Amino acid sequence: MRNRYLLDHQAIQTCCLFWLTLLLCGSAIAQGNRYTIKGRVTDGVGSGIPGVTVVLRGSSQGTTTVADGSYTFGTTVAPGSYSLTFSSIGYTGDTRAVTLGNQETITTDVTLAEENQTLDEVVVAAATLSGPRRQFGNAISTIKAQDIQNSGSAGLLNSLQGKVPGAQIVQNSGDPAGGISIRLRGIKSLAGNSDPLYVVDGVIISNASVNVSQLALSNDIGTSNPGQNRLADINPNDIATINVVNGAAAAAQYGSRAANGVVLITTKRGTTGAPRVTFTTSFNVNELRKSVPVNTYGKQFGFAGLRLYPIAGVSAGQITANPGTTTVGIFRDGATTQLATNLVDVTRYNYFDQIFQTGTGTDNSLSISGGRDNTQYYVSFGYLKNQGIIKGTDFTRYNLRARVDQRLTSWAKLSAGLSYINSFSNEKANGNVFYSPINAINITNNIYDITQRDAAGNLLAVEPTRVNPLSTIEDMSFTQSVNRTISDLQLNLAPIKGLSIDYILGVDTYGQVGKNYIRPYPYQAVAGLPLARYPFGFAATGNNVSLLLNSDLTASYERQLTNTVKLTGIVGYNYQFSQQDYSTATGNTLAPFIETIRGAASTTVQANYSLDRFSLSGYFAQATVAYKNLAFLTGAIRRDRSSKFSATETNQVYPKLSGSFVVSDLGFWKASTIGETFNSLKLRASYGEAGNLSGIGSYDRFYQFSPVGFLGKNTITPGTTLANPSVRPERMAELEGGLDMSFLNDRISLGVTAYSQKISDLVVRRTLAPSTGGTGIVNNVGSMQNRGFEIMLDATPVKTKDFSWNFTAIYNHNRNKITDLGGLNVIDAGAEGTSGAPVRLLLGQPVGVFFGTAYARDPSGNLVLSPSGFPMSERALVANPGSVDYTPARTADGKVDVSKPLANVIIGNPNPKWTGSFNTNFTYKALTLHVLLDIVQGVQVFNADKRTRQGVGLGDFAERELRGDLPRGYIFGIYNTQEFRIDDGSYTKLPNCAR
Repeated sequence: MRNRYLLDHQAIQTCCLFWLTLLLCGSAIAQGNRYTIKGRVTDGVGSGIPGVTVVLRGSSQGTTTVADGSYTFGTTVAPGSYSLTFSSIGYTGDTRAVTLGNQETITTDVTLAEENQTLDEVVVAAATLSGPRRQFGNAISTIKAQDIQNSGSAGLLNSLQGKVPGAQIVQNSGDPAGGISIRLRGIKSLAGNSDPLYVVDGVIISNASVNVSQLALSNDIGTSNPGQNRLADINPNDIATINVVNGAAAAAQYGSRAANGVVLITTKRGTTGAPRVTFTTSFNVNELRKSVPVNTYGKQFGFAGLRLYPIAGVSAGQITANPGTTTVGIFRDGATTQLATNLVDVTRYNYFDQIFQTGTGTDNSLSISGGRDNTQYYVSFGYLKNQGIIKGTDFTRYNLRARVDQRLTSWAKLSAGLSYINSFSNEKANGNVFYSPINAINITNNIYDITQRDAAGNLLAVEPTRVNPLSTIEDMSFTQSVNRTISDLQLNLAPIKGLSIDYILGVDTYGQVGKNYIRPYPYQAVAGLPLARYPFGFAATGNNVSLLLNSDLTASYERQLTNTVKLTGIVGYNYQFSQQDYSTATGNTLAPFIETIRGAASTTVQANYSLDRFSLSGYFAQATVAYKNLAFLTGAIRRDRSSKFSATETNQVYPKLSGSFVVSDLGFWKASTIGETFNSLKLRASYGEAGNLSGIGSYDRFYQFSPVGFLGKNTITPGTTLANPSVRPERMAELEGGLDMSFLNDRISLGVTAYSQKISDLVVRRTLAPSTGGTGIVNNVGSMQNRGFEIMLDATPVKTKDFSWNFTAIYNHNRNKITDLGGLNVIDAGAEGTSGAPVRLLLGQPVGVFFGTAYARDPSGNLVLSPSGFPMSERALVANPGSVDYTPARTADGKVDVSKPLANVIIGNPNPKWTGSFNTNFTYKALTLHVLLDIVQGVQVFNADKRTRQGVGLGDFAERELRGDLPRGYIFGIYNTQEFRIDDGSYTKLPNCAR
């Protein structure tokens, strides 16, 4: 009944908004004379300005300028004197008087001056809070529609790359709708995520990654990652601006969900004037930029049937069965293993040629906008089709969006918006699982022709326990369909001068349906595949239904206290509710020709259902005092309560204090010659506190029970995680300072920000002794810090009537450190059997360092070699004293702890030393070339596949060993040393180049 109610509610809401649009957009017939008004709007150098709103005040007529700045519209009004207004973002508005008499055509040309973008640009700081940039004491980054369109990306987060100071944007999947994660100023949680809060037109939306299409995990090693998150549903063509608030300064309105920052997305709206139709289309090509090295040398040690030949020992029986096999003894970890040394001929294949493809895509958008004095509308339709670089993957998305703005009276305005998204994706497994195309290649020696088939057209087997990599493309199907609506109703009242009351009701609801199918392998008996790889087939369905609701009421009052002092006060209440229903059904051993779970053997069918509900509410107040429009002081406070924490923890209070001072508006600055080149200087500082709920489960404060069958009846068993009624949200306190400058008539602008964050009450899932009655508990026990600075340089070196060149350069520097782990020195955060990365949380170190076995080095830093001549790990040396002459030389703060010789050491750090970008545009008349360079330096990655490829004989080290460039047994000698898998992850890439 609950789901039916949600669907009925959405249908009623959709119908109401549809009829409201029709009623409000009806045109009225005016009486009077018919006139044509036309002209051209240019900037200071004579270039036309597109998108300028031109309105004949006192009438319902107007339009917007086209690409060359020209405009024309017809109007029927009574003769007389009127005003023609011109307005555009980034330019100072203008008003011209026109007299309409006997003439039928009136021409009015206007030149608009650019605003001071550094200080006077209006930015959005919260759903109902905006103002000129000069009044904010914290850093706010603004990305405009043109910047998003220039990126050439159909994904929202992709289009933000290289445009936001302090942001690290990482693509987690190669899926066509690939999941993206964004971190603003580093990691802020150990148990939860560090993604910011996303708000679209005042609606808090979900960016969750819920797995409904990668469910074939039973009895398999590793984990499978969802291929997409929900920001893939947003059409960038509908966006007008994106404002990113990096730190705790957003706490005034978002409190317990603002620690990771807030991304405020404002979509396009209609403007007064004749209907304007806009159509955009783009075509893209997706291809593999660079492949991992593949062994192409047609040789193998031992004999063709020797599996894992680089690391597998050869027995006496194998030598007898394969005459001509010769061996050599290789010493490792206190034992000697016989490895084959003779070479035999084999044919090698590049399996990646059968997996990858060159994909194409198209992104199309059609919008219609316009309106009258009291009514404006905007309607858009989008269609996206994108093929992936792996065969059989694609993503299709349809977007339909509508907004109506209606002025009810001179003091009341109503706005309604509705966005509907439908998407469908064909996916392949993504992650460390046997049925992933990439993983299936990495674990298979490339001496088999994977394209060979039997008489019935079925693929043949490869080596035992392995899936033919081509089966992951042809015999497996994983799909996901999504239906989503994002709707809002907004009311603005201004009953008296200075008072504004805003109400927003927002709903984000979506449903995901995933289907999973693995065909029974026809070669199962030949290959001897174990049941863990689903040789008899697998089918599953996954369903996820999510609802997010937010209700915001704010009241603001502005009053000029004196000629020089103005006070602005804001009070508000916010309520948020989230619910999620997640169910799966899985089964294997399928009947012939059946691709759904109905065909699974009844004994293998498993069903699961989980639900999640939580609410969050808060009151907040904020006051801003402005002095002469050059000095601003803002104070704010918010009090939160949530169903995630108990009544004793409801008083979560988050304060904020910020200030800004525009030095360049002082009299001495304006009177001196310095202002001619040094146009503006603003100093700013802020302190704020915010929370993070993502690390706390909705029911972590409760003692939970699970149903279980017993003697033919159903009963319950207590959980192993103890209740903790004192659990509370993680808390971040941030101190930020910076300055904003502009030079040479604002042709150059520079922003510098430094910050220090202290994150306390970190949520850690601690392991308990069995004597406590449980095995674990969720506690607030840790703390860490982030410190860093950001630099952003904007410049327009050339700007003429026909040609312009501008660029933006960003440099980010962040340092993270764990300062408390609740009395512990180390917490295991990773497992060798899943991700493969030995991730640990270490006191005094950055979050997530790689902590594992390292190469032994002498006091001079040289590698210590084993008796066989290969590098050895320090652990192996300590475990086998006397094997070589060695004295540990590393120390406890990152090298070796002599007092604990079996301890691992830090072998890598996944946190970059610095990130940056260079973003430039060249424009000649109507042609624009956009180039973006994205830079990440000083970061290490744990390459789990690197060892696997060498061990099966597929990798570049294996080829070098076969060719004699590396001594026989080199891979075997270093195979268990984890430092071998640490790679430099630094890069400079060209993610976007569009025209």
